[in-house]
Amino acid sequence: MKPDHGVGASMTYKIMNAEQLESVYMQTKDHVMILEQYIDGDVFTLDGICDENGDIRYLNSLEYVGNCMDSVLYQQSIGCFTTLEISDECRDIVQRTIHAFKIKNRFFHCEFFRLNHDVQGLGEKGRIFGLEVNFRPPGGFCPDLMNYAGELDVYRLWAEVILKQQASYSKLRRYSAGFVGRRNSIKYRYTVKEIQDMFKEELIDVLYLPEAIAAAMGDVAIVAKFTSPSRRDEFFKVALKRKDRL
Repeated sequence: MKPDHGVGASMTYKIMNAEQLESVYMQTKDHVMILEQYIDGDVFTLDGICDENGDIRYLNSLEYVGNCMDSVLYQQSIGCFTTLEISDECRDIVQRTIHAFKIKNRFFHCEFFRLNHDVQGLGEKGRIFGLEVNFRPPGGFCPDLMNYAGELDVYRLWAEVILKQQASYSKLRRYSAGFVGRRNSIKYRYTVKEIQDMFKEELIDVLYLPEAIAAAMGDVAIVAKFTSPSRRDEFFKVALKRKDRL
């Protein structure tokens, strides 16, 4: 159950039984809510810029570590990273989506589910479902991660698309840029300083976030970029390791 007008996962609930449904209903009865089937899948994004014909000129994809709903509701750690490659299947899906919505000369931020297992009536493990389409850049740190990943400026790139209908402004180097959002309430195995020392070649910044942003993004965000998936995976494993789960 989620609000008709919401931000991130605010006021979003996973309901497992009739008692929870009644409880959530009483908490939200003064709001317009949407009730829908829960899908066990990984969320990923396809974000970019399209020209006046709706043809995509720049495309980026983000994968999540953890999820926004658990981060907001249960104050869990969260993170995400830009992928080093985007499959032809995903490129086709998002291009057809942009043409279907007739988006032109704009940023777009599309989110999709990838099923974690076979679901009767929905499809087999790995099938991709549309989640939402936004006619804007992705939120949070995402535009910054896009810049770090391609060593570019996505807003300058957007201006070039609008003025010239092309996107030549980019670099050949491609990184996987990501961030880890850590909670003050969680005891981690490694301190921020230790992580800075272990990943000093990849580290970009450490940000201490204000309360309004921390609710969804964590109290401390560690931002870094990588040239290999293995090194990136090691970063997330180290940064999220908890003392109570050694």
